[in-house]
Amino acid sequence: MMQPLKRWELLVYYMLVFLILYEWLVPILQLTNTGRIQYFMLFILVAMFCTLMRFPSWLTVSIKVLYIGWFITLTHGGVHLLTKDGLTFLVSEVVFNVGRLVSLDIVNVTNSLRTFLFFMLIWMLMYLIHYWLTVRYSLFYFIVMTIFFIATLDTFSPYDGTWAIVKVLMYGLILTGILFAKRLLSYIPEVMSAPKKIIFVLPMIVCVIGMGAVAYALPKNAPIWPDPVPFIKTVTNGGSGVSKVGYDEDDRQLGGAFEADDTLVFTAQSQGKRYWRIDERDTYTSKGWENSFDTGTIEYVPPKSNLRGSAQPIEDVDIVSITMSTEDPYILSPYGNFLYEYPWNYMVEERVESGYRYSSFIEPEAKAAIPNYRIHVVDEAYSLQQLRDTDMSKYENLDASFDRYLQLPENLPQRVRDLAVDITESVPTAYQKARAIENYFALNGYRYSTSEAAIPGEEDDYVDQFLFETKVGYCDNFSTSMVVLLRSLDIPARWVKGFVTGDAIDESTYAITNNEAHSWVEVYLVGTGWVPFEPTIGFNGDLDIEFDLDTEEQLLEEQALEEPSTPEAPTPQQPNDTETATQSVDIGKWLANMWQKVQWFVYIMLILIVIIVIILYRRRQRWLPNYYIKQANKEALTWQTFDKQYQQLIKQLKYKGLVRQPDETLAAFAKRVDMSLETTEMATLIAAYEQYIYSDQLPEVDFHYLKECWEYLINRTSG
Repeated sequence: MMQPLKRWELLVYYMLVFLILYEWLVPILQLTNTGRIQYFMLFILVAMFCTLMRFPSWLTVSIKVLYIGWFITLTHGGVHLLTKDGLTFLVSEVVFNVGRLVSLDIVNVTNSLRTFLFFMLIWMLMYLIHYWLTVRYSLFYFIVMTIFFIATLDTFSPYDGTWAIVKVLMYGLILTGILFAKRLLSYIPEVMSAPKKIIFVLPMIVCVIGMGAVAYALPKNAPIWPDPVPFIKTVTNGGSGVSKVGYDEDDRQLGGAFEADDTLVFTAQSQGKRYWRIDERDTYTSKGWENSFDTGTIEYVPPKSNLRGSAQPIEDVDIVSITMSTEDPYILSPYGNFLYEYPWNYMVEERVESGYRYSSFIEPEAKAAIPNYRIHVVDEAYSLQQLRDTDMSKYENLDASFDRYLQLPENLPQRVRDLAVDITESVPTAYQKARAIENYFALNGYRYSTSEAAIPGEEDDYVDQFLFETKVGYCDNFSTSMVVLLRSLDIPARWVKGFVTGDAIDESTYAITNNEAHSWVEVYLVGTGWVPFEPTIGFNGDLDIEFDLDTEEQLLEEQALEEPSTPEAPTPQQPNDTETATQSVDIGKWLANMWQKVQWFVYIMLILIVIIVIILYRRRQRWLPNYYIKQANKEALTWQTFDKQYQQLIKQLKYKGLVRQPDETLAAFAKRVDMSLETTEMATLIAAYEQYIYSDQLPEVDFHYLKECWEYLINRTSG
């Protein structure tokens, strides 16, 4: 017959189940853009803790309901549960959603109800897992379903579940092996101690981990059959397969995760790192980018001639060599003054409106990639004096040709425009406003991720969703948002695409793959022209923008612009409510950023504390005697202290399985204890205890001797 699971055994099972559930939750939250996975995992820990501590049902349900209510009010209402606003928000959400459900208007329920239902799903799943563990002693079907679930998402979504499947398989095999050992040991009459059980299953655990690591590290052959998924997607929804990173001319729908692609695109030999510009977009549609023209004016550019906007380089020339590894027909453009040198049997055509250049083979005059060409480049230096002299009044008389770089959709949410004003209200010039927006994302909790970027819904604006809801994305999110914020301030800006610097092969050679495809921003500054900016977190630009710093004052001012900082607060001499509010916001931001950095450490420490508490509780019969003895040494020797110590001894004897039976006399119980512990002191203590409880007058006894007997016995219980 199977013995009930002990708490330490259930704790081991729960630790493995927790790891499996983590791999189960990660793709769900990533693909649905739910976020806050740590709070859902904490809910699972709370549920496990309640089960381990065997709380009564009413207490367990109360704890879980309070946790769900706290999470919903904090996440969706921005208030705490145990406040007037929190309770008001919770009641209003319940009333509203109940009304929607009664009227069968399921589409318009709020996110609070969806979050509640997701928590209920986790709650029921935890109940099933506990049932499978404690009654069926098997989680085989749950593990198989989890692997199938992750494999399906890995196949039909951008989520990469390769390593997740390996981990779930390893956790599942270990858990299945331990449960099988539990069933096997149930047929053995001898009760095996915990250390022996661990030694029994340890070789199996080591083998599973070792084989899993080796299997993951060993090289694998390529698939024998072609991947059917792209064909299935094409047939079912006209899709072209899973999105991969790389340069793409179609930017009408931005957003969504993408897969990495380390296919080599070109190799560049250059004196330093460069950004490689290909094309730009001027029309933001709230979902992506288009151009305001179809084909535009196309001009032929012969080799070694100056291109539009470029000057003949005469000194400090960097002759860059480009070697293409793909059949892409675009021509790369560096920043600075440059001209091209390429074979005469090719021609380069420039789309005047965007600066996009592609190559054509003269015979038969079709688009073709030039295998290799050279670019003569002189790096351009921007004048700080000109950058500083970009007062907003100078933009009032711009030529009408800049109108397309100020375009914004009519349905752009007002809060986007308001945010642009809030970010830049403390700086006067266009250059300073651009720098303030460029630095804004790194200072306000935004994250770079290629796997968690959301796709805007039919009613969503791509920029609004990123700025106020998700705050997670990659270069397209950051660069598009900066362009829209600048245009909201009537500063011309355009969205630029190309490649970043790539990996250095040696001191002068760089390999650029599809992974280096990137987008950034160009801002028109009066008196200077189009200047590149890099708002994406984790990218430092490497655009080598130099400034002509003539005076110490200019140097200090530029350093202040370079260093990320928050707007200046009111002067200390005039404290007011605004100053207090600003300081509170800054402290709040600092605490939020600090919490993001240390939250996982805090969670790990809490888990360790819980584990330590459970272990100490389970092993209390070993350390409690020492605690009791230390306490007894501080107390006077009286009948009251003797009674207290006697009760402590009885409790310790229960841990050893020595419990007085209902029909057993004290003398018989003392004899049984002494036989079990191979002592004689229990009879002495019982005799004294009988005198204490049955005598009309308390007799005189040797309390020192009784304490010695008690101390010896209670130490024996810890062995």
